Amino acid sequence: GEALRKALELRYGLMPYLYTLAWQASHQGLPLMRPLFWADPANETLWEIENEFLLGENLLVAPCLQPGQKQRSVHLPAGTWIDFWDGEAHEGPGAITLDTPLNRVPMLVRSGVILPMEQNGLLALHVFAVPDTSGTSLLYSDAGDGYGPWRLDRFSLSSSDEGLVLDWETEGEFSFPQEEVEIAFHGSPPHEALVDGTSAAIENARLRCRPFKRLEARFAR
Repeated sequence: GEALRKALELRYGLMPYLYTLAWQASHQGLPLMRPLFWADPANETLWEIENEFLLGENLLVAPCLQPGQKQRSVHLPAGTWIDFWDGEAHEGPGAITLDTPLNRVPMLVRSGVILPMEQNGLLALHVFAVPDTSGTSLLYSDAGDGYGPWRLDRFSLSSSDEGLVLDWETEGEFSFPQEEVEIAFHGSPPHEALVDGTSAAIENARLRCRPFKRLEARFAR
């Protein structure tokens, strides 16, 4: 019961990401679920992996397929991949071993990615990043029917001398539905941040703020 509840919470939490993937599928023909070798086609080992998959371009899922399984080997494409659950960074290509408790599906996120999720009715932007990383992520939204006004949020992550810079650009006429967003840092959490030039407190690797144009996060020296 508890494991099922957590799985359903995760599914609904990922809806902003899944809705964006569905929009990409309708416009670009890209499937939501993709084989692992799409992330690193030159790695012949990944062509043989059938028990892991990519959900979109940036989320690697390695489900447990055996009853009572406590651990499993996870093959990583090239690049840095950050554990969705504990924030530990792993370097690919190569294989790692992860614990597989019943209530936690092994998942890793490519470094440089902002994963949009919904938590308690609030949009949460999960920043998966280590120093010297960069990347661009998208969030598509509309009224939920695929018609009428729409909105495309583009999050560009880059490195700075002191930490990370997150730029937020928007196009479309669909209004942003919330006054606040939550930012959650995974991988290398910063100790302080500036949101459009104003200092913002980070507690437990999270902060809340109004929608912004630029967020500058600084690592502890």
